Amino acid sequence: MLRGLVRDASDGSPVRNAKVIFTSDARDKTEDRTSGEGKFAMTVFSRSDSGRIEARKRGYSPAVVSVYLDDSEVTIDVDLQRE
Repeated sequence: MLRGLVRDASDGSPVRNAKVIFTSDARDKTEDRTSGEGKFAMTVFSRSDSGRIEARKRGYSPAVVSVYLDDSEVTIDVDLQRE
């Protein structure tokens, strides 16, 4: 399980309805949208234990974070910068 929070980098407030995409190094993809509290959670089925998370929402620059799936549950928080 890959879960986390997408926040506004300027004030730390949650960013709701942001698109969050996990892409493994083997090109497996999973995606989710954040809740009203900025939270996301997705079950990842991948042939690789590493990859990246990309979070995006209109009005913000996309953010990319490297991920290593070293446990059954991994938590990643992402900060988005306003454009």
